[in-house]
Amino acid sequence: MNRLGDNPYFILLKAEFKKTKDFKANFAAQCLFIPIKLLILILFWTAIFKHTTVIQGFELNDMILYYFGIHITSYFINPFCIITYDMYKDITTGNMDLYLTKPLSYFLIHYISKLHHYIFGSLIFLGISSLLKGVGLIRVPYINLILIVFFILLSCTLLYLMFLTIGILTFYLKNTLSLRDILWAFIRLLCGTLLPLEFYPKMVLNILEYLPFKYIYYTPSMLLIKNIYMIEIVRELIIIFIWIIIMIRFNQWLWRKAIKKNMALGG
Repeated sequence: MNRLGDNPYFILLKAEFKKTKDFKANFAAQCLFIPIKLLILILFWTAIFKHTTVIQGFELNDMILYYFGIHITSYFINPFCIITYDMYKDITTGNMDLYLTKPLSYFLIHYISKLHHYIFGSLIFLGISSLLKGVGLIRVPYINLILIVFFILLSCTLLYLMFLTIGILTFYLKNTLSLRDILWAFIRLLCGTLLPLEFYPKMVLNILEYLPFKYIYYTPSMLLIKNIYMIEIVRELIIIFIWIIIMIRFNQWLWRKAIKKNMALGG
């Protein structure tokens, strides 16, 4: 019986943990840029709230917390979005053939190589949030903080699978990077990064309830503002897991077709 320490994916994860240089550089950059972005948003929404106290159910503090959640979620999930470029590079340079000779899943190799960023970020987020809660700057229940970290992991997985689909299409299309940019713009439009979803028409909200986009940014960010009933959390988790299963199955099917096409062409 193999021990966990002998598992090749676990070994890969440990190796990624040792590469802290990139993480530290990215974390330092985010520590610089996130406050600047938030300051701009605070000034903007302060001006908007100058003549009112509530907009679409949001007070000024709620709006600031919401966009703080959006930026924190972005920090977590951005590394998982580059799978499209990773696949584009591997396919166009021929490195994909080397991966195909290994007895490991290409999908899992790249997913795990980005997972250390999420783990490091989660520990830092929980530490800073607990400190802010201890001094009274935020009043978010600890259970919400745990749920935020868990939902962000699901967000990372959802986004990874979406961009993985675009990456696999590189076997069929010459340049999928433009398609990636279109998908990214579409996701940002529908997931609440521009405006909270409460600003959208009711018909659009009803549709978004059953699509995966809402659960990438909006749900983790709203957990900073309000308590969500357990029955609603369970319902959202069911929807998220259904979409994850659908995308895994679809990517597996598309991958098998793409590999057959690659082999037929002598790749």
